[in-house]
Amino acid sequence: DGYAFGKLGVDLIQQRGQVRFSARVYQVFGGQIVPWSQPVSQARDLLQTAFELASLQGDWTYASFALNSLVTHMLATGGALDTIRADASRGLAFARKAGLEVLDRYTSQLQLAKMLQGLTTQFGTLDDAGFTVE
Repeated sequence: DGYAFGKLGVDLIQQRGQVRFSARVYQVFGGQIVPWSQPVSQARDLLQTAFELASLQGDWTYASFALNSLVTHMLATGGALDTIRADASRGLAFARKAGLEVLDRYTSQLQLAKMLQGLTTQFGTLDDAGFTVE
């Protein structure tokens, strides 16, 4: 039922050309609904669309949510760690520039990717030369 209701929201914004909340609808559907009922990979285009629309609309919070969800989904689906690191770094820079207090979301993703690549002080820790868990 949640998937059907979320899909209805997406269908309505597409059919009626709704712009005001379109980024938010795509982000919630792609970030929170699709992964529970469909293959996670099906959310990628929705989240990319959400990021682009939110950025165009100046909705920095939802742009950041969409980008963070994209990185989370790449981690969950075994995405390339170099790409994950690049996207998490891009999200971190975006959040800093927008003045958002979500830096920890991107930092944890970035450090996890580094750890999985053997770029932290030891496997199992997120610490490296530029980051220490306190």
